[in-house]
Amino acid sequence: MKKLPGFTILETLLTVLLTSIILSLSFLYFNSFQKYLHLNSKNLEYETSILRFESLLNYDLDRCVYVLLDADKEIALTIENEEIIYSLTDRYFVRKGNKSFDTLNINSGNLSVNYYPNTDLITGIKIEFDDINNTKRLYYSIKKYSEKDIFMDYMRR
Repeated sequence: MKKLPGFTILETLLTVLLTSIILSLSFLYFNSFQKYLHLNSKNLEYETSILRFESLLNYDLDRCVYVLLDADKEIALTIENEEIIYSLTDRYFVRKGNKSFDTLNINSGNLSVNYYPNTDLITGIKIEFDDINNTKRLYYSIKKYSEKDIFMDYMRR
């Protein structure tokens, strides 16, 4: 009887075993990598929200005439004929203007302000953020007023 060329059962089993080991390891690494990318995309989205908030507030502070704090702990900025209000909740910052409305998903913490002496004008805004990793981040901005602005605030009261 003539032998036909081919693989033995032992060679075939060994090939199937090695293939299954390689596939299971690649599946494990693929899942780990996917979890890592998902976590980083959440961090990137949160960082983008914080940067958007900071850039919007800095832009509004540069253009505004007055910065006041109302009874609801909302920051009110007066820009020419428009008033922009920043509301802080536990999970969101909301920016309301005459023409726009922005909601940013940021875990807000403490808000504290510094006032110009003998006025209601805010000269400094300090906000403490809770980061995704529960670390504290600090935002601080300063508003400078001219003597004319201070006099106009005095006349307004």
